[in-house]
Amino acid sequence: MIYLSMPTEGNYGWAVCGRNLATTLPDCKVQNNTAYPETVYGAVVQGIVGHSFAPVNPNLRSRNRNVGLAFIEDFEQAEKFKDNAGRFFDLILTGSTWCTERVRALGITAETMIQGVNSSIFHPTGAPKAQSRFMIFSGGKAEYRKGTDVVIAAFKQIMNDIPEAHLMCSWANAWPETMHTLSQSQLIAYYPHSHEWAANMRGVMTDNGIPEDRYTLLPQVSNHQMAVIYRSCHIGVYPNRCEAGTNLVMMEAMACGMPTIGTVGTGHDDCLPSIQTGSAVQPNDWREPFVGALAYAIKEAYDKGAEYLKWLGEASSVAASKHTWEAAARVVQEVCMQTSAARKKSKPLTSIEKLVVQQLINGASSREIGKSLGMRASVVSNLKASIRNKCGISNDIQLGMLIAKGDL
Repeated sequence: MIYLSMPTEGNYGWAVCGRNLATTLPDCKVQNNTAYPETVYGAVVQGIVGHSFAPVNPNLRSRNRNVGLAFIEDFEQAEKFKDNAGRFFDLILTGSTWCTERVRALGITAETMIQGVNSSIFHPTGAPKAQSRFMIFSGGKAEYRKGTDVVIAAFKQIMNDIPEAHLMCSWANAWPETMHTLSQSQLIAYYPHSHEWAANMRGVMTDNGIPEDRYTLLPQVSNHQMAVIYRSCHIGVYPNRCEAGTNLVMMEAMACGMPTIGTVGTGHDDCLPSIQTGSAVQPNDWREPFVGALAYAIKEAYDKGAEYLKWLGEASSVAASKHTWEAAARVVQEVCMQTSAARKKSKPLTSIEKLVVQQLINGASSREIGKSLGMRASVVSNLKASIRNKCGISNDIQLGMLIAKGDL
């Protein structure tokens, strides 16, 4: 049994990942918001909170294998919390080679799990593109890390050269504090207009001279609706400064056959086959995309026409199809099958400890166990403490849960 603790509802990244792992992993149980300390025998896989290396569900523990899933962009902060990794987990899984290497550099055991694409939804259909406009897709929540300002600046450069260019913006952001990180940008004028993302970004576009008829702010829609939007666009742009994963939005768009322009250097490296924009290395190993390079790549794709875009789209689709949720689930299974070092070193229960466990299973109290086995209560207490220690648990409540579940 694998116990999975991460969101599964919604269309944001963590929920998409959790939902697909939950439906793909065999013998998997989703267990979130555990109210009381609980220790299970099966492996536990948990999302990690931000850069803290702390589990989202700290009350849930495995006595065999604890695995954390991390998507960390800020390693200057993560270094301050690196001791948590050993405290809570046997191993950390990350969403990209770049992130795994950075975690390992902190002295933490880590492996890579590339997220997958649901090919039943995201796949090419050969549907015709919009004819009257040159549709440019930009996806990912509006914020500095995602390079929203780079997209706006590049679009401003090319919109007069390509009169039919239209920017499709899937920028929904429920976290105003991350949206307002765009105030760091040196590329655009940014004055917060609202905490609501659409009202705010509409004001930002106006401040930067982008007319309302040259862009569409897309609401949050279902995956099936997004697939239709991806197929209708001529090209997608992802000048992200940092991605700890492979960028699910970009992968899903690629799987639909969308030609892709993106920044390399972080998580994109694991899946990006198409046009790669230039960038400079920033502190914390982020990238600073070149606006001129992005504008040039868009203009070049437009000038080369339909055949060139078709070729790019096919390359994108082939690259994305290599990454499946089945493959991601196999990685999770493999690391969960490994026994933790602590578990390998633990001693088996003695004959008398096994007798105590059997009495506990039968519902006997400590006093009844002592009377049955001819022991003082203090001896029974010491035996129970030894059993707890060997099981990697801390109290009788957790011991009782193990017994109730049949995990002991």
